[in-house]
Amino acid sequence: MSAENDTTTTLLVPEALQPEQALASSRDYEEQLARWHALIRSGALPKHVDTPAKAVAIAAMGAEFGWPPMRSLQSIYLVEGRPTLSAQSMLALVLERCEYARVECLESSTATCRLKARRYEDGAWLEVEFSADDARAAGLLGKRGKVWSAYRSDMLWARAVSRLCRRMFPDVIAGAYVHGELDAAPEPKQRPRGQANDAAAAALLGTTEEGEA
Repeated sequence: MSAENDTTTTLLVPEALQPEQALASSRDYEEQLARWHALIRSGALPKHVDTPAKAVAIAAMGAEFGWPPMRSLQSIYLVEGRPTLSAQSMLALVLERCEYARVECLESSTATCRLKARRYEDGAWLEVEFSADDARAAGLLGKRGKVWSAYRSDMLWARAVSRLCRRMFPDVIAGAYVHGELDAAPEPKQRPRGQANDAAAAALLGTTEEGEA
């Protein structure tokens, strides 16, 4: 076969990305580690930022929100690799990123918190509520009894803010949770492999285990 008619395609396999290259070049990564290590030893960073690698990861997450590194380190906590924010930081993020967003508190007490929000000036309002009954049903009052007893209205407000932001501004908070939500989340129940497959098939067919839907 002549070179002119050769149509063989050569596949270029990219080299594996090393961890130190995930956020920047290797040299930049090493420089960041050294800087954060010095800050951690100085005691200038929050206690939850206890390793240089964690500081780099949190700073990178904050950059996705448009935050400078030090604000990110003060506002973001990592829980099993997922970002959590204070309710104040989450609400501030929404108001910073959405120029016309408006959030109003309709009620805040030890029994419930009701908020409403709209994203645009002429947009529809969305109202959410998180009550003491919701907290009790989620097992929060027993697990975190002291905190919830002392700061009941604040805790209800924080959960209402999180619920509101996840429903109206999910693209802004990018999957973040309010502090404590991931700690309190129950572990999903696992079905045996065969039962799980049967349940998935039933869902696709529109049927239930008892029969037709």
